[in-house]
Amino acid sequence: MLDQTKFVKKAGKYAIAVTGGVTDRVLLDVGARYEENLSRNLSSLHPDEISKRFAGIKELLCSTKYDGEGVLVFFDKDLDCFAFTAPSGRARVGLPALDELSNKLKEAGVGKALFRGELYLPVKKGERRPTIADVVRVSFGTDAEEVAQLRLALFDIVMLDGKDMREDAGSFREEWNRLEELVGAEAKDQVHRAEGSVIAGKEIEKIFVDKVKKGEEGLVIRLLDKADGFKIKPKQTVDCVVMGYVEGEVDGIIGVTSLFGALNYPAKGKDVETVFQSFARVGSGFGHALREELLNKLKPLKVDNPIPMTDSDGRPVWFVKPELIFEMNGEDLVSADSGKKPRRTQAFSWDAKKGAYSYAGLSPCPRLVFPTFSKMREDKLLDAGGARIEQVMEDPKPPAMRAEGPKAPKVIRRSVYKKGDAVRKLVISERAADDETIPYVLYFSDFSPARKDPLKVTTQYALSKTRRDALADALIEKNIKKGWEEVSG
Repeated sequence: MLDQTKFVKKAGKYAIAVTGGVTDRVLLDVGARYEENLSRNLSSLHPDEISKRFAGIKELLCSTKYDGEGVLVFFDKDLDCFAFTAPSGRARVGLPALDELSNKLKEAGVGKALFRGELYLPVKKGERRPTIADVVRVSFGTDAEEVAQLRLALFDIVMLDGKDMREDAGSFREEWNRLEELVGAEAKDQVHRAEGSVIAGKEIEKIFVDKVKKGEEGLVIRLLDKADGFKIKPKQTVDCVVMGYVEGEVDGIIGVTSLFGALNYPAKGKDVETVFQSFARVGSGFGHALREELLNKLKPLKVDNPIPMTDSDGRPVWFVKPELIFEMNGEDLVSADSGKKPRRTQAFSWDAKKGAYSYAGLSPCPRLVFPTFSKMREDKLLDAGGARIEQVMEDPKPPAMRAEGPKAPKVIRRSVYKKGDAVRKLVISERAADDETIPYVLYFSDFSPARKDPLKVTTQYALSKTRRDALADALIEKNIKKGWEEVSG
């Protein structure tokens, strides 16, 4: 059932196959079909809709939502237990949680089974909630102590001793109880049934609030008379000032494709420059009319860019005077990366008298997961705290102001290639490196007048000369083929 050549040992008995670890096509097909049905039947619900949706329901299943990686778990009393995903076949063997599951199922007299659950890391008191990024980092790591912390929360029986239990719309209560009989419901165990119980719909709102206060991710609600389920997570709402925008074509109209939002630090006196922390760029949630309206409002507010910035498609981000406030929504605020290093973003100082920004450095700032535009806030003003950084951070500290701005970058390479009317150009700039500056920026432009979008720009960054040269070589190898002639830049 497993391709042992795909597995890489990580810690002790634990090994992982990134893809193709499972070779049993029937098992992969069952798993893939199950995941399709689960995705189709599980909907996201905004916390504000809890009472309206569930208040009148006498009984439903309310369980904890774990911020981990969803896995299928296969058990056979004569084989090693393994966790996998379908259809990719990513698989894990030798986890302490899988060993504990095997022991519990053998003791219960189970011969063969397939479960769906969540591989997660428990929340430690006083620390941030581990996320799926932490689970992936630990499961790909070689630290035996961290691997031993991974737990399995099972929430569904797919197959049990030859019985297909996927169609359980009317019998899920019995299945839920059976899971507890097999693996227990003690969250302190390395494998357990997901925490939850059958309650009245009117109780969900209070339980949700309590869960969020404890730092947990949210709830999963399962109806007992049908296969429908709902996941409920707190929505983060943040008011930002528009610091920049990207212009482009969307569905045949020219308008704002995304807004660049920032938060401001408290001013410590009159006539003091305001420091803004870049927060997020949002491109979803706009209607066509609003995209055009925003473009007309923002164009007159354009100022010189303090540094060159582009979106993922190479289109420039244009900086504007910090006047308009907008609201964005997201699923969660993440203050550190998977390595527990604080996430940092660029800060800019705004001189209202000069009408200009200057780069102020990098400073810690949380990341908003899945940011979406909500609405413009004409009722809020920047001077009245409309975009204060305290919305996302306690006791925020702006970066130490530079005695002078970063030195202007110098062009260290410029290579131009032509093929007919088409032109492709590689430009590499270098800036004196410090703790807050990426020294090398590579710009690759592709101009073809015959295309619908004549100009495409790719921007890449490098911290070292080795990385710089490798990126440059890759860009040339990919884009400069037979027929292109290098010309003077």
